[in-house]
Amino acid sequence: RKPWRFIQLGPEARARVLAAAGGKGDEKDELREWDSAAGWLLVTSQRSAVAVDEEKDFATSCFAVSNFMTAMSAAGLDTRWVSHDLLRSDEFAAICGLDMDAEKVVALVLFGYASWGLDLTRSKSSSSLTNPDELLEEL
Repeated sequence: RKPWRFIQLGPEARARVLAAAGGKGDEKDELREWDSAAGWLLVTSQRSAVAVDEEKDFATSCFAVSNFMTAMSAAGLDTRWVSHDLLRSDEFAAICGLDMDAEKVVALVLFGYASWGLDLTRSKSSSSLTNPDELLEEL
């Protein structure tokens, strides 16, 4: 059994999340970076009535995120695991269609090529993929 759920957020959900996040000062710069990423992957972990099971599921889900990010890197894409208070809010859950009684947010992973903020030496041409969505289809 896989306790995680991977959800790729589309343009409408992304716009609603950015509007809900607002942002002032440095946070505004961070949100601009979010907006420029080619893709957003939301990862959740299922909740459990048994605390130790929920902790194990959350840890397993974190490893799944790490594996995803490693796979993206191997395909020539860059990733960023982001955190924001909004990700734990009822408003975010509503935008993303989450049932916070059944699952909790593990990560929001931004992905794309280095032009959106990560300073890595890899170039777009180093990957056989032409679109980050292709890797998601493979996974």
